[in-house]
Amino acid sequence: MFNIFLAIFGILLIFIATTLGSAFVFFFKKDINEKLNSCTLGLAGGIMFSACIWGLLLPAIDGASNLGNLKILLIMSGLLLGAFLLLLIDKICPFIFKSKTPCEKLTKNHTSFLIAITLHNIPEGLIIGLAFGNALISGAKGAMLSAIILSVGIAIQNIPEGMAVSFPLKKDVGNKKAFFMGVLSGVVEPIFAILGLLMATQLESLMPFFLTFAAGLMIFVTVDDIIPESKFASPTHIGGISFVVGFVLMMILEMLLG
Repeated sequence: MFNIFLAIFGILLIFIATTLGSAFVFFFKKDINEKLNSCTLGLAGGIMFSACIWGLLLPAIDGASNLGNLKILLIMSGLLLGAFLLLLIDKICPFIFKSKTPCEKLTKNHTSFLIAITLHNIPEGLIIGLAFGNALISGAKGAMLSAIILSVGIAIQNIPEGMAVSFPLKKDVGNKKAFFMGVLSGVVEPIFAILGLLMATQLESLMPFFLTFAAGLMIFVTVDDIIPESKFASPTHIGGISFVVGFVLMMILEMLLG
């Protein structure tokens, strides 16, 4: 019962973080400090990348150990399909909205911008749901710890992401509507987290594939979005240093408690 409560908490946490980030539009006239933003993104990226390895990829490899050499194909296909899905989303958005800018930069058209960010948040919800589904199935404390820390990592990243949605819109639509659009962009995360949870618990035999698929999503998000954004936010090494710190902290926790 307690593990179910932790899963619910972890799923809600990522949505609360997006809401919190969007709410900053009421308190700040300017964007978040560049160095602080870079530090936050780097730390979140390190936590997420480390949690991806320890909490998703390695458990998937262990779970597929009875497949022999077929596990190589399963792990490889899951990783590639996860990464390909996010690449496809990034390619589809500019095509649909007839823009050459990436999904998360479509700020000129408010509806397009909201849809693009919402699509971008769907995989993160799936990742959390699959991670907690694996933890509930296995019953291992380490798996639950990994899922919680993964949720915390995504939540940390969602705060500046919520700000990134609401702040560009405040001048055109006002604080209240900008906040509402930021919150709306994060609604899909708990919805798809529940979907991922159901997939994991109802299709337990496919769990190794689901975990590698989630790992592919997470690796692509971290490498393609979070790491470059942490460097862009501040032209210093603070993003890289924060990434390493986040990775090491997560690794230590996994080694001590996993």
